[in-house]
Amino acid sequence: MADDRPKGSIIYKILIVILTAALVGTILYPKHLWEQEKRNTAQCRANMVSIMYAEYTFHDTTDSFTASLDTLSAVLLGDTTKQLLRRYARTDTALAEQIVKALSKRDTLAKAIADTVREFARLHDLDNPAGLVLDSLMYYPQYLPFIDSVATSRIEHFKVCPTVNRPYIVTVVDTSVIKTFNIQCPITKEDSLKIAQDFWKSKIGGLKITNHGKIEHGELSWKK
Repeated sequence: MADDRPKGSIIYKILIVILTAALVGTILYPKHLWEQEKRNTAQCRANMVSIMYAEYTFHDTTDSFTASLDTLSAVLLGDTTKQLLRRYARTDTALAEQIVKALSKRDTLAKAIADTVREFARLHDLDNPAGLVLDSLMYYPQYLPFIDSVATSRIEHFKVCPTVNRPYIVTVVDTSVIKTFNIQCPITKEDSLKIAQDFWKSKIGGLKITNHGKIEHGELSWKK
């Protein structure tokens, strides 16, 4: 039987579908861009904090800081005894917390140790309870491969800002008076301008990017 529906009606329905899809896209696309940049900002700042703790570990061994992220990672990962890697893992509070939570979920003994040490740290008002827990877990050989694996992965992935995929800018101040270092997010005004000139990301998506901050003399700019 012949289809008696007017061709205009079919075209009209197709247009409605297309316009509906376009409307949904204009809502979801900006949300996706904003959420991605929000995640990138958090990850970028976490990377800089991890670099800071890695520098402290590097200094404990060499009595100096380094502006080279490749040198930093090579020294920490090149120690065959794994002592530097594990010292770094204990110092980086966010990394220690990540490792402790993961081990606590998969192992009842690890959870019992974590609960006991956390309570001890709470009662005695001790800093970095996750680091203390991790230090205790390191006495158990069965946990060391997992700890080493997670810490190694962290070092291998903290070198670049996820928004622009460029390495952080590290500068070292080494004088007779002071030894310190600064870490800066690599996003520039040119990067912000490039996004502003991108029709889809800026005009449709409403995306704007700015520098994610810096760490100077141990002070986090986004915490001020």
